[in-house]
Amino acid sequence: MEKLDDSKLEIILTGHEIWLETNKKEGKRANLMNLDLRGVCFRSITKEENLSEVLLIGSNLNGVDLERFNLENASLSCANLENTNLDCANLVHTDLSKANLKKADLSNADLSHANLSHADLESANLESANLDYTKLYKTNLQKANIAKRNKNKRKPGELSCHTTFRGADLTNAIFSKNITLDYFV
Repeated sequence: MEKLDDSKLEIILTGHEIWLETNKKEGKRANLMNLDLRGVCFRSITKEENLSEVLLIGSNLNGVDLERFNLENASLSCANLENTNLDCANLVHTDLSKANLKKADLSNADLSHANLSHADLESANLESANLDYTKLYKTNLQKANIAKRNKNKRKPGELSCHTTFRGADLTNAIFSKNITLDYFV
């Protein structure tokens, strides 16, 4: 897996920003597929924390901080996002199919209309995340935190109203043993 130096990455992301600002008439869509991006500080490279529509298919972003980034319509299928900080990120309509999101922080993230089919979210933090109309077909949600933090003790499987699944496709989704689909209706 190739690793880019920061100057080359900055050129690619600057072209992407121009592409977005000019409604795709100038610049070029960022193609960061199958790259080793571990340790990259995107915040210091991008001006507006906007990676919408970026191509990150199969890339390794293990442990990267993408808190509050806009990744709307991005392609992240088969990407390694283990331990990645995506707190408050915009992931609307993002393709995260077959992605590794183990132990990722997706708290307060907007994942509405995202595709998480076949993704691995084991031990991920989805507290207060928006999963409305998200595709979760055969998604591993074992040990994932899908409840609101609460000082009061919850009963096993009890969810808060802050994590939403309205219209989500939960077909064959894999939950921890103490969670049942009865809580999602």
